[in-house]
Formats: sequence, structure tokens, C-alpha cells
Amino acid sequence: RHGYRLVVPVVVVPDLQSAVPPGTPAVWDNEVSTPIGRHQEIITLHRALERSLGGERQLVFVTGEVGAGKTTLVDAFLRSLDVPGLCIGHGQCIDQGGAAEPYMPMLQALGNVCRQQADDRLAGVLRRHAPTVLAHLPGVGGDDGPRRPSTDPLAAPRGDMLRSMAEAIDRISAVVPLVLVVEDLHWSDRATLDLLAAVARRRDPARVLLLGTLRPIRDRESAAVLVETVEALRRVRRGFELPLRSLNEADVCQYVEQRFSAFLAQGGLGKFLHRHSAGNPLFMVALADHFEAHGWVARAHDRFDLTVGLDVLEPGVPATVERIVDLQIGALTPDDRALLQAASVAGTAFSAREAGAALGEDPAQAGIEFTRLARDTKIVRRVGETAWPDGSVSGQFEFVHALFQRSIYAGIPPARRGWLHQQ
Repeated sequence: RHGYRLVVPVVVVPDLQSAVPPGTPAVWDNEVSTPIGRHQEIITLHRALERSLGGERQLVFVTGEVGAGKTTLVDAFLRSLDVPGLCIGHGQCIDQGGAAEPYMPMLQALGNVCRQQADDRLAGVLRRHAPTVLAHLPGVGGDDGPRRPSTDPLAAPRGDMLRSMAEAIDRISAVVPLVLVVEDLHWSDRATLDLLAAVARRRDPARVLLLGTLRPIRDRESAAVLVETVEALRRVRRGFELPLRSLNEADVCQYVEQRFSAFLAQGGLGKFLHRHSAGNPLFMVALADHFEAHGWVARAHDRFDLTVGLDVLEPGVPATVERIVDLQIGALTPDDRALLQAASVAGTAFSAREAGAALGEDPAQAGIEFTRLARDTKIVRRVGETAWPDGSVSGQFEFVHALFQRSIYAGIPPARRGWLHQQ
């Protein structure tokens, strides 16, 4: 007949089910400008947010090549939000030389969210329901919170940490609606990918929108896991991919009109920019900066105008683009770099046979290797086949962007360039 009583302070935490108001609408601030050519994508993200505010957890993968404008789109979407109480957390995956720190981007995002609440409400939720997670959030929880342990998150059994992280996100979303953004998921650690899948697959209502940006890279082990995660979530309708297309000619003309003038947009500069950037937003802006810096586009009286004719305008390779190409080329094997150098000598468009011949490659083998490069690198793409006089057929390829061809060509030492031309 002994009696007991609870001697710690009691705080009522909202039940996960009752914390989700049905059909809560998102509020869109229409005064915020939308990136050119991305209006439909912004609408898609707002619809995903509306579903998440109604308790239907959402996971969206924003995908695109380098320079496609993934971060620009997400930032514009976040600036357009006007939802009372909404908390936004950012996490960043980085290309680490050694083993990646487990859950690092998600811990970073949760730390951002907790520090947005001056009254430590969210830290209190974590202290009661996910103390292991709170222990890995420095600066969160006040003086009475747990100290940051010296061990990494996987010191605890992997399943325990995964469950604690998923529970932490759910419990916080019962108090405030959440948008968690993880940039560059193609560099993610396996634990973070497992966590995204676990949160998306949970059946309890949760006001959570998870946004991940990534580009297609297939030369890393985590990339294969990422593809599997995206496909699995798409099959069960717990997540979807939002691919960013290249800008069309009308989009680029609109950019030229907004930045310079309608006169230049209609006078051919928009078409010129589109052709030489292939609709890549980063390359488009870099070329426009390049033209203005060299004085080829300049303000004359009350409007911008060309100081040289389009027929003599030299696109060149802006420094921004050159750095991107160098990074992508540097990640390839020496044999693949040699193939692309030979292709750049052949031109923006080339056949596998002629590029392979410069290196003494068997035409059939060269075709196989360029097909692999088109699949894995997104530097070149296959556009058809070419019939040769001897009756053989060779794959026809082209560089995805003319700037790639020019940058690779410019990087070939002069003596080797001359030798490749001879071949």
C-alpha cells in the first residue's frame, strides 16, 4: 500500500492527432517575384505545403543539373510564405573527403528551428520525447539541457537514433508547422536518406514539408541509395520529384527584357543567349554578366543597346561557367577526360567514330563509352546515329551546352590540341 507521486514539472504536449487542423490553407504572398520560367513549380510547392498543413506529410525532391536554379526556386518559395507560426529549418549536405557525419544536415535544420523559438518550447518537447537528439543540438535547451556528448549520433544503436530523430520531427510539428530544407542531397550520408524515408513513411498526421535539392550524379554510392529512396517513396505516394526543365527561348527573352530592354529581347539577344546557354539559368546569367562587363551591352541614353553586332558577338567562357566545368571534368577519370577533349576538337556536335579515331579507339567501343558518358555525366547527350560510307553506323552526340565544348577545348594544351586536330 505504498503511494507514489510525480515530482517533476508537468507540461501538457498537444496530441499529434489533435494538433493538426484539417484543411489549413497556405497563404501565398503574391508580391514576391517568381523566378522566370518557374511559376508552375512555385504553385506545385504551395500545394505540397497546403497538404502538409492539413497533416499530410510531404517530401519533395527538387532536381536539376548544375545551374538549373534549384536553390533559387526554393528560396523564392520560402520568401513567398506567409503562414502564422511556420518554422523553417535549413540543412546543407557537403562533399566530405572522409566519412560523412550521420544526420548532420537534419540536425542542422532542427537546430535552426529550435533557435527560432525564444521561449524554448521546442527544446522542452525534445527534452521529454527525444533527449538523444537534443544532446546533439549545441546552443539549444538552455543551461539545464543535456550537454553535447563527445560521441557521434551513431554511438547509439542505429535504429534507436533513427527513431529518435523521426519522433523529434513529428513532436515538433505537433507544436509548430515545419518546413525542413536539405540542400545538395546528392552528397548526403546514408543515415540522412534513411531518416527522410522514415519520416515520409510514418502514418501519423504531421505538419511537415521536407524539401531536398539534388542533381543527378551516379558516380557515388549514396547516389544509388538516393535513387532507390526517391523511387520507393514515389511508389507509395509519400514523396515526389520536381524536375527543373531548361528555360525555353521565351523565358530567356523575358529575362533579357527585364534585365536590359524589350528592344534587345526582340532584337535577337534573347535568342542568342538561349542558343549559347541551352536554357541553363546560371549560364544565361553568367553570359549576360560577361557581355555587360565587356561593354558589348551598354546603356545608351534611356535604354540598353548592343555596341557590337550579334554576328561578331563572342560568347567566350565566363569564369563562373569555367569553374563549374572544371569541377565536373576534374571528377572524371583520365580516359574519360581524354575522350571529351577529342570530342571538343571535333566540335559541339560529333560522332563517336570521329572522336574515338583521334585517340585510336575502336568505333564500337567509343560508342559504348560516349553512351556511358551521356548517361552518367550530363556533359554530352546522344542525338541520333550517323551512317558512314563503309556501311557502318556510329552514334551521334553533342555537348549539352556549347559552353562545355568551348571550356574543355580551351583547356587542352596547344601541342596536344594540334595533334588531335591532325588525327
